[in-house]
Amino acid sequence: MAGEITMRRLLLLPFIALVFVVPALADDLHYVTAAQINLVQVLPPPPAPGSDAQRRDIATMLAVQRARTNAAAARAIADDPVSVFRFADVLGPNFNAAGLPKSATFLDQVRRDIDALTSETRNYWHRERAFLIDRNIHPAGRLQQGICNGEPGHGTVAPSCPNGFKYSYPSGHTAFGTAMAIILAEMIPEKRAALFARGWEYGENRVVGGVHYPTDVEAGRIAGAVIVALMMQNEHFRADLAAATAELRKVLGLPAESP
Repeated sequence: MAGEITMRRLLLLPFIALVFVVPALADDLHYVTAAQINLVQVLPPPPAPGSDAQRRDIATMLAVQRARTNAAAARAIADDPVSVFRFADVLGPNFNAAGLPKSATFLDQVRRDIDALTSETRNYWHRERAFLIDRNIHPAGRLQQGICNGEPGHGTVAPSCPNGFKYSYPSGHTAFGTAMAIILAEMIPEKRAALFARGWEYGENRVVGGVHYPTDVEAGRIAGAVIVALMMQNEHFRADLAAATAELRKVLGLPAESP
């Protein structure tokens, strides 16, 4: 039931997003900017420290950790790179940066815009990572090192992360994975179900890996869907999407026009 409710919410998001459109166009370097959307107004606040919701988040993470197999941990570690080419296990080995210069450039611009918006939102809410709140949570492999700040700035300082940890809410990885699933499904609708399933897993692996709360992931999914809905209104985005789609379908050996 909870999964059905979440899915219904996501299906409504493209329409909800229209409420937040500001009559301002993204510049030539962006498909969407902070002038068009404030995720702080779109997303619910994260659970407060010490709240029942926070405790449920932590309990879920501990349960997932207890059930985590070596294979599941390896999968979560492999999904740590923020790369659209993690979807190659759906689209096949020809889905790679070297053979898809237009698609790679287009999708990397999407990534940069998502990162800018979600990073700004995380720094607003200052939610500490779960493994800092409950020392029984242990990130898989070296995932913890991947969320250290390169420069002094935000989050709790620890010997393993002297410049502080990046904040937690919403999950940028999940926003990215959700957005990529939506965009790739627009490009290759023949693989829509598998692409959405892969995007969902990309977010779930942040919980499996012990670096994000479940509510971080849920917020990331909302953020990713809303951001793409806004990008779809950008004429420059639509033109780049069309060019990337033509390239990708040709490389994958698919008809120029989807069924």
